[in-house]
Amino acid sequence: MLFEKDAKGNILYKGSYLGNATYFVGYAWDELLLNEAECAIRLGRADQGINALNELLSKRFISGKFQPTAGISQQKALELVLLERQKELLLRGIRWSDLRRLNREQDHVVILKRKVNDQEYELPPNSVRYIFPIPKDVMLKSNIEQNP
Repeated sequence: MLFEKDAKGNILYKGSYLGNATYFVGYAWDELLLNEAECAIRLGRADQGINALNELLSKRFISGKFQPTAGISQQKALELVLLERQKELLLRGIRWSDLRRLNREQDHVVILKRKVNDQEYELPPNSVRYIFPIPKDVMLKSNIEQNP
């Protein structure tokens, strides 16, 4: 993924690994390593998970500057992987499903809060507002009820 500055100095996001405006859609090595890390840690294999995370992070830093993570608890390792998911998988459409998944676990609940024009908005865990509405044409063709 690439960020660049325009003529006015504003930072712009370019959606692909090639640096053009076409958004990347699909699995990439970083997501696979993060999935491996999270799964291994949740299965009690923290060392394997940290190794996968270190493999990813070693590519992010300037050669010779990376300090591998080691010797941390399973809980701390999981927190680190979840934080790296937020940073690494930016603007890929994954965070929403991660939030829905993580909000089922008491230790990882996230309450989204935003302030717009002096009005505060909050999206609590497991809110029905996480559920996308079913398109009208689908409801008409299938006779299913709209999501709450």
